[in-house]
Parts: sequence; C-alpha cells; structure tokens
Amino acid sequence: MNLPAKASEGANNAHYLYCERHNDRRKYFVCLHTLRASKEGRLPPNGISASCETAADCGNCVADKMRREEVSKGEAIYFEQDPYHTNGGKSTIKDKLSQGFNAARRILGVPESKSPVRNARKSKPLKTTKPKKSETEFKTMDMGKLVTDMAKEEVEKEAKKKPTVKKKKNVPLPGESMLDMAKRLIKEGEMK
Repeated sequence: MNLPAKASEGANNAHYLYCERHNDRRKYFVCLHTLRASKEGRLPPNGISASCETAADCGNCVADKMRREEVSKGEAIYFEQDPYHTNGGKSTIKDKLSQGFNAARRILGVPESKSPVRNARKSKPLKTTKPKKSETEFKTMDMGKLVTDMAKEEVEKEAKKKPTVKKKKNVPLPGESMLDMAKRLIKEGEMK
C-alpha cells in the first residue's frame, strides 16, 4: 500500500531515525514538524530546535534528506504504522498506558497483555463519626486552666516514675578532718 508523502507527518508514524546533530534517536514525524516550523519561521531563535534549523540550512539534517527523497518519489517511504495509534492517528490514554506497561513488562520479563488497565472498583467512603459537643460547652471551656491541669498531671506522672533516693553526701562531720572522714567512710563501707 503506497501512502502519499504527507502520511509520514502523522503522529501514527512510528519510524525512528538517528540524528547525528543530537546524537540521539528521534521520531521522524517530529523532525518533519520541526522542519516545517523552521521554514515557516515559528521556531524560537535560541531553542533546542535552533540546531535543527542550522543543520537543515547546511544540508546536514538527516530528516530533511529523507523528506526530499519522499517528495521526489511522491510516497511515504519512511512510514511505519504505530500499533498504538489506531483511532485515526489519535492515541488514547489507555493506549499510552498500555505502551508503558508493556515496556515495563518487557524489561521485567513478564509477558505482555492486551489490556493491562483494569477497571478499578470504587470503594465505599469511610464513615466517620464526630463527637457532638454543644457550642456553649466549648465556649465556656477555660483553656488556660486546662493547660495548667495537664502540665500538673505530667509532673505528677514523672514524679511517680522516678523514686527519689537521697544519697548521703561525703562531707566531713563538724570537727572531723578529711583523714578521719575517709577512715569513717571505709568503716561504713562507702569507700574502698
């Protein structure tokens, strides 16, 4: 089936080319649109496509050479039907999702499926119950007293957790020298 040269410009063209200018693979139809925008003066002067414009002007653009060949023959030589563009050249979101899922499956070694997008079940909304307080009860609440009471409770809890044991201080008794205090502490077993 011979298609006219114009068919290569459609989004349903899956043909890729290697662009030496960008050192990358590019979709042919995207390059054709860039070339057309360049000829019509619609490209920004400092954009990424400025190098495409320069390459086309110098005769170094691969896509431009391919396009000239197609126009001279009058048919779309560099056209490959994109399997994900079956809606008259328009892809759907489901097609794009399928393409992404299938690419991930290929990477992971999982067999591809035709319909990876499953119908999601709608879950029932969670029922929440709010405590009912009257407005008057809230308005009459003394927040300062509430905070003070809470702080007192915390101090009491901490006091219950840590029992305080008073330790004897190693200080000499009145009239006792340091040597006498050391002897006394050794006798009491507090010093070894």
